[in-house]
Amino acid sequence: MFLPIIDPGSALRMTGEHFGNLNLSDSQSVHTEIWNYLQNWIGANFTNLIDTHFENYRYAAISSLGHAPDGGKIDAITPIRVEDPFLWILYKIGLIKGK
Repeated sequence: MFLPIIDPGSALRMTGEHFGNLNLSDSQSVHTEIWNYLQNWIGANFTNLIDTHFENYRYAAISSLGHAPDGGKIDAITPIRVEDPFLWILYKIGLIKGK
């Protein structure tokens, strides 16, 4: 649903490239981009609240379908970045490495 308002060159539109580890620069790029969108869309109060109350967090954007259903019908499933939050958690608890 957000793709029409996301920049065409956005990292949010690209598949994360995590080959055997968490791609740290990609993860940071997505986090920063989402932070910027949140600042523009809803203002600094939200991001400041998150920063104040959570010591360790990472913004992620996922789509389990890859697109909005067309009239309730799903022709194809093309997930986008669903692995990112899971890989970040595995990285933070030391089960995978970051590169």
